[in-house]
Amino acid sequence: MASTSLEAERVRRGLGRLARNTRDLLLPKQVPRRPASSIGALEFVRDFVAASQPLVLTDLPVQDWPCLERWTEAYLLEQVGDPEVSVNVTPNGLGDFVDEQGRFVKPLEERLRFRDFWGQLQGSFSQTAAAPRSNGVPYLSRQNDSLRDELPQLMRDVPPAVSLGVEAFGNEPEAVNLWVGDSRAVSSCHKDHYENLYMVVQGEKVFTLLPPAAAPFLHEQLYLAAHFERGRSCGDWETVLDSPSERVPWIPLDVAAPDLALYPDFAFAPVVEAWLVQILNRLRRAKFDKFEDLIVAIREDGDFCKEALDEPSFADFKADSFFAAGEGKL
Repeated sequence: MASTSLEAERVRRGLGRLARNTRDLLLPKQVPRRPASSIGALEFVRDFVAASQPLVLTDLPVQDWPCLERWTEAYLLEQVGDPEVSVNVTPNGLGDFVDEQGRFVKPLEERLRFRDFWGQLQGSFSQTAAAPRSNGVPYLSRQNDSLRDELPQLMRDVPPAVSLGVEAFGNEPEAVNLWVGDSRAVSSCHKDHYENLYMVVQGEKVFTLLPPAAAPFLHEQLYLAAHFERGRSCGDWETVLDSPSERVPWIPLDVAAPDLALYPDFAFAPVVEAWLVQILNRLRRAKFDKFEDLIVAIREDGDFCKEALDEPSFADFKADSFFAAGEGKL
């Protein structure tokens, strides 16, 4: 028993040193941001892919990504309003997560016309996580090549593959997925077994990233698989165990707000966040209905808005005293 305890203590100390070394020597203080045109495949593979380092690519050319300008509500409903899509629905925005009863719970999957999904999403957007709508939180998040499989009409608005990825990985993408949701839809901590290139067309996406060295601190265990179903009464939800039953390996903790009393090892895990933002589709014509919207956009994406303010049509905005001195100076 004494030798077993001693060995366990050695392992614990070794893992602690691994976490500290990763945090001090390998983990970036912040995720690098590079213009897409400034990096080639060799540098991408050598400095980022091979080293398991994240990278945010900015300034994607609109001519290669027409979706940046085309994907308005009117355009999407005109082009793909009637086809059915697979929508994941949950009572609280959490799917593929471990609940308080220790079950791995998957979302309810429903087939809806895209326009009906869009209507649900827009109708519930003003609701808060604390007071979700009775019909649940809809999230277009099916994987397995959902864009090419369910909405191929939109493929004309995106390149068939990201050239940097093809050069770096040596193959076309195995799947091209489209995810549409609001801020209540949250993906729990998980492991991806593929390299991912993720683009934000509109809105904001926050990734909490953990390097491979964090794996020993994530409290991964086996959990009974279950899924959400709608209850008999409107607005009711039930959690039903899968049949036949199976156990799924999953990470139970919320990496954004971990309960260290339940999961103390996570305190050692090295973590970095990556923010991906597109403000108002990043349209180069930079159209704002309110001055306050412009201020928010500048705070989120100063470089982009500085370029917009240099345009003659924004001379009145730029002449405002807000931009002449103080915090707002560009």
